[in-house]
Amino acid sequence: MIALRRRDVAELNAIARGLMDASGRLGDERIRAAGREFAVGDRIVCGRTGDNHRVRNGTRGTIVALDPASRTVTIATDAGQSVLTTRYLDSGFLRHGYALTGHSVQGTTTHRAYVLGSDRAAQE
Repeated sequence: MIALRRRDVAELNAIARGLMDASGRLGDERIRAAGREFAVGDRIVCGRTGDNHRVRNGTRGTIVALDPASRTVTIATDAGQSVLTTRYLDSGFLRHGYALTGHSVQGTTTHRAYVLGSDRAAQE
C-alpha cells in the first residue's frame, strides 16, 4: 500500500496489522520497542542503516523469529536474514511496513500496489 502522507501510512499500517492479527497471521509472542508491538509475520521497514545488522535505511522484510528474553528480532529480506538487537529496536527505527510513502517506494518493482489517493492538489 502506498500513500502520500506519513499520517496516512501510519493509519494504513495500523489497520493492516490489526487485520493480520485478527486473522491469526501473526505469532503469539510479542516484543514492544519504541512504542510499537512486533510479532512473527509482521512486515517491517528499517529506518536507519545498521551495518552490524546488515540492514540499510529502507530495507523491507518479514519477521521470521523473535526472542523476547534477549529482545532480538530476526527478519528475512531479499538479501537474506538479519538479526536486529535491542539497541536497534529501542532506537525507534523499526516500523511496520504494510504501507509506505510514495517517496520510499520509488524504484521498487511490484506485481500489485494499492494507492491511497489524495485531494491535496484540489485544495491548493
